[in-house]
Amino acid sequence: MQTVHRHLQARHLDCRRRQRTVVIEINKDVDRYYESVAMGLTAKQLIFSIASVIVGVGIVLLLYKYIGLTGSAYVAIPCVAPIALG
Repeated sequence: MQTVHRHLQARHLDCRRRQRTVVIEINKDVDRYYESVAMGLTAKQLIFSIASVIVGVGIVLLLYKYIGLTGSAYVAIPCVAPIALG
């Protein structure tokens, strides 16, 4: 039993001495990489685009009766632009 144990200890020490080098290549353009979710947009861009459309439609539908389509569009555009650029 002791000979087996000594053999395993010697083998374990031998494995520690050997070093393995791992080389990982990374593309130089990694900082310009982004993942496209839908229609070439990132997830953040898609969420803010959908939010701006919802807010814009809501503003136009609420104000259409009172100031007409053109007036409600003029009010909606400045409200929606910061959301869309989010």
